[in-house]
Amino acid sequence: VAGVEGQVRLTDNVEVGGSYVRDENPQDKAELISANAAFKLADKTFIMTEWAQTYRMSVGRGSGERIEFKHDGEKLQARAYIEKTDSGFDNPAAGITQGRIEAGLKSNYRRTQNTAVRIEALHSEDTINNGKRDGALIDVEHSFGKYIRGELGLRYANETVAPSQTGSAGATPINYYSGRIKL
Repeated sequence: VAGVEGQVRLTDNVEVGGSYVRDENPQDKAELISANAAFKLADKTFIMTEWAQTYRMSVGRGSGERIEFKHDGEKLQARAYIEKTDSGFDNPAAGITQGRIEAGLKSNYRRTQNTAVRIEALHSEDTINNGKRDGALIDVEHSFGKYIRGELGLRYANETVAPSQTGSAGATPINYYSGRIKL
């Protein structure tokens, strides 16, 4: 196994990099090529992108890509991402497996010192068996003085008959709505 990796900061707001790895195992030769970039849009606001292509003699060639937005402000913290791999992508270190689409949004907005709004959403898809899962949550939290806090929230989840993940097999389909009040 041999490889090379590099990162370079082009400006104060732009960094790019890439890597190349080759495994000469005669029983299952493999190759990984990747590129990445990070962009600082403003103070505490970033976009990160990644692309990778894999080749494994036993699997074939595949690719994966990812883009992520992140903001960590005083009142607003937010993260949104989308990742996609095709059926030939084979990188055990990637955190996402073959034939997947994963997307998500998570945000927390502190409207006042006592009130915060949280929003979460996700999409998970197995592009090989066409299984899909979608979910969303909105939650408002308010503090009434030092010792009392209340929450009001709604949640939605839906999954197709074909499971979006192997752990869902046998528990699908799902169509779920719920509300929550907590004091």
